[in-house]
Amino acid sequence: MADEMAENPARNMTEREIHLNEADFTPAPSSGDEVAAGEVAEIGRSEVGTDGQLVSYELVRPGRDLGETGNSARGKAFAELKDSDGNEVSGSAEIRLIGRVLNQDSRDEIVGWMKHRDLNVQDPDKRLEVPPATETNSDGNEVPEYVRHGRILGIEVRHPSADVEVDIHQSDISIPASAFY
Repeated sequence: MADEMAENPARNMTEREIHLNEADFTPAPSSGDEVAAGEVAEIGRSEVGTDGQLVSYELVRPGRDLGETGNSARGKAFAELKDSDGNEVSGSAEIRLIGRVLNQDSRDEIVGWMKHRDLNVQDPDKRLEVPPATETNSDGNEVPEYVRHGRILGIEVRHPSADVEVDIHQSDISIPASAFY
């Protein structure tokens, strides 16, 4: 049973379906700054249990199932990335969600790279699906992946072939997640 709790700490908690958005993140030092082509920079961060709507939660698990219909916005992401002047960013720019310990640089990818052109889709039926985050445990099994209270959930940006600037608060971001208390 101890192993089961280690792999699923949300087992006895109440779950809420949320959408992470730009208001949940404080700008990281790279928000609004130019990021060189091929480089990766954090543009927004949120401390679980402290920032934005995450203040009320102990665990956050990015991604969600689509539900019975499979064509709702429930488990799909949207993002319209903009620079500090409010101009839309190139469709080739990419973002991902990472988890990390407060004041440390090592990070774990929670949701892989998603292209801006795949996220900036107005029709919810055609938006990019973001399934619930999982990780592989020591036994080689996939288990739910959570960002725990006191840890940082961050948004990183990159562009494979051009410099890119993304301002978290000029952008419109909605990424499905489950939050637990």
